[in-house]
Amino acid sequence: MLQIITPGVSSKYIHCNLAACGLPFLIPFAGEKLYTGGMNKFPPEIYAGVTTYTDPDGNLTPLSITWKDRRAYRIDYIADIRRAVSRAGGGIRYTCIFSGRQRYLFFGDGRWFFELR
Repeated sequence: MLQIITPGVSSKYIHCNLAACGLPFLIPFAGEKLYTGGMNKFPPEIYAGVTTYTDPDGNLTPLSITWKDRRAYRIDYIADIRRAVSRAGGGIRYTCIFSGRQRYLFFGDGRWFFELR
């Protein structure tokens, strides 16, 4: 049985107590993932909005990236597309060049994300 105590670490999470053994843990609100692995306090991925082009065969091509703070970047070049596994999960990895930098953009579970280095 879960007992909600107070809002926790951030507004995205509810601090809860497991009544059976008294262990504290966080429950993410709908749509948020909770990272619980290792000593790193940051999640292994950053989700972003991506504008895509879908060709007649159903292949996705990312055109631009929009961060949560509404900054948008046009993807200059896609160097490679392949199936790959990241620390955050698997999916299709796009090697993108934008703003003079190479980044790996993943599409998995219906969402776009970048793996943190």
